[in-house]
Amino acid sequence: VLGAVALVRPSQDRDRLPGAVLDAKVGETSECSTIQWPSTATDAWTVYKYTIPVTQGTGPVANELMATYLTGKLATSSAALGCNGTKYVNTVASMPIVVTDGSISAFSMELHLVDAAQLSTGSITMHDWQTYFEGLNGDMTLFNRFMDNKVQMFVPSLGDFQELVEADGVDYLGRLSGEENEFAHMLVQVAGRIYELVGPARTLADSSKFSSWSASECAGAQALSMSLEEYLGMYERLNSGKATFEAKGFTLYRPMPVSVHVATDSIQQQSQLTEDLHDVSSASTVTYDAGSCAYSTTTWDSMPLFTARYVANPQATEGQYTVAFFEAYVAEQHQAMVPGGFDWDHFLDNHVGMENLGAKGSSLCGGLVDDLKSHLDSCHVPAGYRGNSFSSHFYTGYPGSSLTWEYYLYCSPGDSPEFVNICTCLPENNNKLFEEMSGDRECLFD
Repeated sequence: VLGAVALVRPSQDRDRLPGAVLDAKVGETSECSTIQWPSTATDAWTVYKYTIPVTQGTGPVANELMATYLTGKLATSSAALGCNGTKYVNTVASMPIVVTDGSISAFSMELHLVDAAQLSTGSITMHDWQTYFEGLNGDMTLFNRFMDNKVQMFVPSLGDFQELVEADGVDYLGRLSGEENEFAHMLVQVAGRIYELVGPARTLADSSKFSSWSASECAGAQALSMSLEEYLGMYERLNSGKATFEAKGFTLYRPMPVSVHVATDSIQQQSQLTEDLHDVSSASTVTYDAGSCAYSTTTWDSMPLFTARYVANPQATEGQYTVAFFEAYVAEQHQAMVPGGFDWDHFLDNHVGMENLGAKGSSLCGGLVDDLKSHLDSCHVPAGYRGNSFSSHFYTGYPGSSLTWEYYLYCSPGDSPEFVNICTCLPENNNKLFEEMSGDRECLFD
């Protein structure tokens, strides 16, 4: 039975600064179980959301920016998480996925914002981090190392978007890539985090603010992985006639996700994550040494246009808090969670969500849920387990990754008491604990 006693914290708590030696080292145990899933499960994944946490009370403003400039106001919604905690949802254009018969299908990813005052980030608050990122980004004229924490999205035209943001005084960073600089990149910030639109450079209204990615910005890590024609063709195939929206008299395109980037101190730190992504989702990862920087690129056959990149670029500007400090600080908050999946910290809300499409409603479900939970527990990967009668969510805090990876199985967790539902009335984000402490079974409607 889940109770308050089960969530009493160990001596290390969320307020510790990086540097303490932790008793449980992720992956460093002979008891770390292996994942052995059938290909019907490992070969059928898609990225279904990209989420950031925001400072208490800033969600409505951040959501308005996202809806105005990125997705359109008809593609946005919100959901209550408990005690004024709110999730804002913005749907972007469809990306290609490969279904079981090998054909291409369309899947629409979502951009989420989580505004929840009760969730903890330790002694350095979410307000502190968001203010720091916004200050470091400034007027978006200089690249900094934290700008490698971003989502890249493709649009077939950037002209109206550029004219709109310039008319509204929205700052952006403009860059070019490709053999003939055929790609233009426009980086904007929402709540201090970077959202990057990439499109044909020939569609820019004004190219005077654009320059090629430099070596000091790790140019290779910023380039897209396929040709301009491939992106244009797939966008037209999946989104023709349904992906534009009007914003203040301009016609904008909802963007198609193509990559998630994560800033890291070293690309050698993600070994457990890389191994698990391969075993769980048949991902392939290749590392690149560019001399002054290094990066890894992860790809999936089930998502032919999508990549994930970890970028270690010591040349880029940093401020009071370095990427190394941020990674260590996030890891400390994850390690301070009580083991077993009941607990939470607000950095778990900075995640990319991976949805499994192969096991949905199949007899594989029970075995997959049990196997993945056993693996994460035995390997001491900090995690928050959440679920309901039809779905199981594993929010994982791997070492060397300030970004959380969520595995979403459309499978009931069965009788596993660890898979509680969300409830942002408590730092533990745990509806069962809330019910036990308050006697109120309506957390999400409080």
